[in-house]
Amino acid sequence: MGNNGVGEQWPWKQIMASITTDALICLAERWGSGRVFAHKEYCGPGTTQAGRKIDPFGLWENHPQRFWPDGSSWGPGQGDISAYRTLVDKKMVELSQEVNLMNAFVLRPENIQPRIFDTRGPVDNFDAYKPKANSTFSVPVPGGAGKTCAIINIGAVHAEGPGFLTFWPSGDRPNSSEINFQVGQAIANEVTVPLAPDGSFKVFTNVRTHVFMDLKGYYQPL
Repeated sequence: MGNNGVGEQWPWKQIMASITTDALICLAERWGSGRVFAHKEYCGPGTTQAGRKIDPFGLWENHPQRFWPDGSSWGPGQGDISAYRTLVDKKMVELSQEVNLMNAFVLRPENIQPRIFDTRGPVDNFDAYKPKANSTFSVPVPGGAGKTCAIINIGAVHAEGPGFLTFWPSGDRPNSSEINFQVGQAIANEVTVPLAPDGSFKVFTNVRTHVFMDLKGYYQPL
């Protein structure tokens, strides 16, 4: 989907077609909307194709119809893809209620804080809770009991060596990783994590590193 690159405005139906397509792909792949990107994330300043697109915004910013059908505004955006991702989240919830071939997507309830895990301690004791190398620990997901998966933004910071994190629900550790990092690197990734029946999952790290996690939402059986 494209336009003339100099400010052409798409009709609302075309925007909704894009939102719906992205929401269906995320549902089918059990992704969160953090996997959705626009051309500007890859072609803006500092990228390998800087300046390839002359319009700096995505399809949703600066549009006169900046409102969800229920009347709520989705804000000016101005190059912030989170505005579009919020629309994809809403559409995923709507489609989950209509399509019974998939698990339903459920946003994190407002009474549950986004930050569900953080190993970083006070400044005067910063490394006290940093996981040891080759260690495994469990993370309980608030509201996760009975859910099939959780969508989590994970971050790794202050790593003491090149390493990786592996997430899995229970049993033997799989031969995979959810995030890879280098010494001292700060890196984040959005992952869809299968949950144990009690709503928890296990984490393995091969080196000492700080880890923090934010809960985005869940998948649950219809």
